[in-house]
Amino acid sequence: MRLLGKCVVAVLIAPVIACHDVSGPPALPANYMLVSVNGQSLPAIISPIPESPTVLDGTLFLDGSGKAVVRDHQRVMIAPGEVTYTTNYTYTIKDNKIQFDFACVGGPTANCPRSPIGTFVGSHLILDLSGTANELVYDYVLVMPD
Repeated sequence: MRLLGKCVVAVLIAPVIACHDVSGPPALPANYMLVSVNGQSLPAIISPIPESPTVLDGTLFLDGSGKAVVRDHQRVMIAPGEVTYTTNYTYTIKDNKIQFDFACVGGPTANCPRSPIGTFVGSHLILDLSGTANELVYDYVLVMPD
């Protein structure tokens, strides 16, 4: 009889486990920590040009209400030597994709960077900062709460 009970439990739990989407977005709010840039672990040099900045660390926070904060800490060749950039975005999530947007000063005709596009892959958020060109790809990992 115990074997039958175990089989029934296994049959009831299997569909729940099988239907869980591990590539979908996490529960929100969520914190992420930067682990690599263009496949290079940190510190990562963004470009082969000697004056190129080196990414030292970074974080990404999704607040659950459509607002995000991205922090990027870099070593640069000009003063002050190290700088932290903080960018505020709005975002929308559909399936395993996330689209970021920000207010570009100067309107739609201004020369502003492309909005990042991301993909949730397990506990990672792969963020293409070049839009869809794959020229600057940041890999963030979900930081589990204490």
